[in-house]
Amino acid sequence: MATIITVHGTFAKPTETNADGGSASEFQWWEAQSTFENDLSELVEGRDGRLDVKPFIWPGDNSEVERREAGTRLAKMMRELEAQSEPYCIIGHSHGGSVVASALLECAARRKTLPNLKRWITVGTPFI
Repeated sequence: MATIITVHGTFAKPTETNADGGSASEFQWWEAQSTFENDLSELVEGRDGRLDVKPFIWPGDNSEVERREAGTRLAKMMRELEAQSEPYCIIGHSHGGSVVASALLECAARRKTLPNLKRWITVGTPFI
């Protein structure tokens, strides 16, 4: 199996579901059951054929403190995948990329190697 972690940007909130359990609107790119996840599952294959897309949800406030706290939680998720020798990739949009960068910096500061991290991708991240 391989895992792709999706990290949303600032102000993104999970899509609300209606009374029958369905979505009130189309899921956002980073959410489970989104068009993006469906396309990934169709076009990308893990080493045993399985692909697991895991949305990483953080508060999404435009706050450096929030992004760093989210980075700490993402680093923990990454270490759990490392402990399982699970290959993974991370995709972050906007300040979701800042969360990814924070997680990577935290792992580097703690000298935690990430041999199973195959790629990290940021889209529209305002690196300062």
